This record gives sequence, structure tokens and C-alpha cells, in this order.
Amino acid sequence: MDTSHPHVVVCSTYGGGELPTSARAFATAVAEGAADLSSVRYAAFGLGNGTYGEAFSRGVVVLDETLAAAGASRFGDAGRHDAAEGRPPARQACEWPDGIAELSRVPAPRAPHGK
Repeated sequence: MDTSHPHVVVCSTYGGGELPTSARAFATAVAEGAADLSSVRYAAFGLGNGTYGEAFSRGVVVLDETLAAAGASRFGDAGRHDAAEGRPPARQACEWPDGIAELSRVPAPRAPHGK
């Protein structure tokens, strides 16, 4: 991973709280020490459904823990979208960076007008 800029990690949750298939190879490579992540800074945003209880948005929690164990540093709070609330994920995802932009020292993207 390029350490010259922060990264944004977005992850959904599969089944009973597992990583989605598309994230498993990445998480395995990180866990097995495929790269030195001690200089990596990242923000994390999860997609889930609160009706799943403790499994809610667990995919991003697993990925966050995996990155942290490999030495990467998360800035800001992890964002979490709850599909059970009926709020569009794109809207919440566009609002979430406002809270982390200052911490990451990059400008927050703005949602299109009226969205």
C-alpha cells in the first residue's frame, strides 16, 4: 500500500458477520504480513444492517482489526451505515468524511447538490 497518502477502507458484511468474499484475500495477505503497514493511515466505513445484532457491520470491524494488528493506523471513528434505518448509504457516506477530513489532512469530498 502506498504510504504517501491516507486510504479509505469500505467494507460490507457477509452472512453472520464475516468479510465479503471480495475482501478475504486482502485480509489474509495483511494478516500474513505481506507488507509493512506501519506507515499506512486509513479511515474505515462499514455497510451493514442493524437487524443482525452483533453481526451488524462486523466486516469493517474485522478489516479494521486486521489492519491495526499489521501496524496500520486508523484516523477518526469508523463510519457505519445501517440499511435498517432506510437512509441511503451514498448520503451517509458523503457526510461521514466531514468528520475525518481534518484528521486526515485532506479535503472532504462534497455530495452533489440536492443529494
